[in-house]
Amino acid sequence: GAPLRIRGVKIGGSSRMKVLAEIVDATRLPPSALAEKVRYYEEQGADMIDLGIPLDAHPCQVKAALQTAKKATNLPLSIDTIRPELILAGLEAGADLLLSLNAGNLPLVGDAVARALVPAVIIPGPGSISLEENLKRAMEAGISVIADPVLDPPMQGLVFSLQRYLLFCQDHPDIPLFFGAGNVTELIDADTVGVNALLAAIAAETVASILFTPECSSKAAGSVHDLALASRIILL
Repeated sequence: GAPLRIRGVKIGGSSRMKVLAEIVDATRLPPSALAEKVRYYEEQGADMIDLGIPLDAHPCQVKAALQTAKKATNLPLSIDTIRPELILAGLEAGADLLLSLNAGNLPLVGDAVARALVPAVIIPGPGSISLEENLKRAMEAGISVIADPVLDPPMQGLVFSLQRYLLFCQDHPDIPLFFGAGNVTELIDADTVGVNALLAAIAAETVASILFTPECSSKAAGSVHDLALASRIILL
């Protein structure tokens, strides 16, 4: 079974790891280019699509981007921002998942997120505030949570972050885990096929539920297809 469903897509439990493909700076793309990118990710095997929202975006741009994406696909759509007014705009426009809530925005948006019954990815911070503290806040507000212990890039704490994942999955086996594979593939100068295969295997060992990646740098092209295939191979 799966503890969570996002518009019919099973998340966590014994279900296959799902690939969430991010469109970076989605609000800066013209509608035709955004729709094309959405369709491309769907063809590559993405299970869900994330609209990355730049910090200077306006709430009406968030709503417009979501409307464009909804016309282009039936896949679940998330928005990725920590700004409270943009999170609320995404909620109003019908986002299926929210990235990312922490102690900085939870007091301002938590009740609205809980009322909308939209699940959210919880991150640590700001500052020294722990992931566990933020999860507790979110769950007390009535939000369905997915935890992101944050995968750090190579040579910037990658191994220590994997230790965080292992400890978290041992302590909280019932909370779905978010695995930001793109934090590694975008910042390693190597072919992504093998790196993604290895990352997917590592994610599976930490019982991750969501594999998250953009294809931002040219060297990371094909990452969505790599992870979609890897998640199926691992299930087999």
